Amino acid sequence: MVIGREGAAAALINLAKAVSSARYGDYFPDLVEHLTRALEADYCFVGAYDAGRVSTLAVFGEDRMLENFSYDLAGTPCEHVLSPEVCLFGSAVQERFPLDTLLVAMGIEAYVGAPLCDSDGKALGLLAVLYKQPILDGALPMLVMEVAAIQSAYELEALERGRERDRLQAQLRQSQKMDAIGQLAGGIAHDFNNLLQLMLGHLDLALEDIPADAKAHDDLVVVAEACESGVALVRRLLSFSQNQALAMGPVDLNQVTSNSVRLLRRIIGENIEVGFAPDPRANACLIYADYVQLEQVLMNLCVNAKHAMPRGGVLELSTRVVTFSEQDLRLRPWTKPGEFLLLKVKDNGVGIDPTHLERVFEPFFSTKPEGEGTGLGLAIVYGIVTQHKGFVELVSEPGRGTTVTCALPVMRGVEVPVAYDEPEHEPSAQPRTILIAEDDPMVRSLAKRILERGGYSVLLARDGEEASKVFAEHQDEIDLCLLDVVMPHRNGVEVFKEIRARYPRLPVIMSSGYSDGALDDIEATDVDLVLPKPYGPRTLLAKVKAAMRAVQPLAVY
Repeated sequence: MVIGREGAAAALINLAKAVSSARYGDYFPDLVEHLTRALEADYCFVGAYDAGRVSTLAVFGEDRMLENFSYDLAGTPCEHVLSPEVCLFGSAVQERFPLDTLLVAMGIEAYVGAPLCDSDGKALGLLAVLYKQPILDGALPMLVMEVAAIQSAYELEALERGRERDRLQAQLRQSQKMDAIGQLAGGIAHDFNNLLQLMLGHLDLALEDIPADAKAHDDLVVVAEACESGVALVRRLLSFSQNQALAMGPVDLNQVTSNSVRLLRRIIGENIEVGFAPDPRANACLIYADYVQLEQVLMNLCVNAKHAMPRGGVLELSTRVVTFSEQDLRLRPWTKPGEFLLLKVKDNGVGIDPTHLERVFEPFFSTKPEGEGTGLGLAIVYGIVTQHKGFVELVSEPGRGTTVTCALPVMRGVEVPVAYDEPEHEPSAQPRTILIAEDDPMVRSLAKRILERGGYSVLLARDGEEASKVFAEHQDEIDLCLLDVVMPHRNGVEVFKEIRARYPRLPVIMSSGYSDGALDDIEATDVDLVLPKPYGPRTLLAKVKAAMRAVQPLAVY
């Protein structure tokens, strides 16, 4: 095939007229159609390049627009196009690239391709025309393609910028939506926590008073079991809403993952190969986290991966130390600057439909058949990681698998807990008096009743401000404080700090099922001094005894 000089000039003029009048979004379809006709080619396409693959944006051939496709560059003539110059294979292109099955299927003999580069010279994509006959003189088609590639590169760069802007806006909307759902879930969980607190507390008291052989005793046991199921659901909601009360401390992520992998191999099954590739540098890094919650993150991610590989597969876990810069924030605005430990969980399962990706972290959203999942697995992962001041990234492709990356900030400057050799206040030989600060009157009354039945004297406060006043009046007789975290006027953390500053060894129990971030003001809490709601009589009394034995301050790291 030969295109004369006059034909080339006419082709360029017609092409310029056609694409200059193209409407927004129609540039590439108009381009490939008019290039095909102007150069008397059989096919023409324009594609975007990303990580060794090309995804077409517009394809014309057989006198019509064809469906877009994507393919690997390796072993194709397109691989040679990502150089600064136009590439020509005038004949026998199938023989040169025998692994390119597309050339064979389309019966292609000749190929002309032009790179589409941004203003910095980086390859963004390519423009190609294909012929079923050899090209006898390729100089003029190459000239036409070179000219067409100039404007096409500009259009592709603008398209990529628009897509990036849309992606960032979608991420912002998703983040705002997740925050709103989290606040709603947390508020509902808080209200249910108080209800469950009262139900479980009074049920336990009733069960202590009713003989075990009484029929009512069995009925109350059933009700208590139902309440415990409600407690489990509320805790899942709190994990998602980032308001779960956490027992924070220095944690070795490699150790947590290694320990979990041994258990997971028994749970996941023999048809799935589980591997763990720890970053040796992570051994020298600690994260500030709740060990049990991290185990929950690993369990949820690995169980999800198992369900995505019903016929078996490979599950890869890995850790990596990274530092995010300001430039990374521009590319990934949900990240934060600083040093992070990445926990990556990757499977080669069925993948996730792109239409579902925006909803995968929503609570109760599930693609599994009814009865096979709660839809809380990834929601809990999102909530736990976010509450640990980290972030989660999920990448998935149908048929190729899913990779979830959890980033957790590295903890630096670890300090050893302070020991107080000369305490200002020593508990009496027989601790008896407990100050309860709780804004819910029924929960306050229940806690008082439980502690009095346990042999303690009780002082009550309705909020943080009253708690400070009661403590000031009875500080010499109070042996332990039970403070609700979220209270009006002054929250429990503020009261705690005031008490701890004056009496470093006075036991203080922080109680809450909905921290609302208040515990972030105390950078660490000893597990023995945190009492999650709802709690029963036995749990409360055991926690009080443990705190009395400990008589040490919360560890600060």
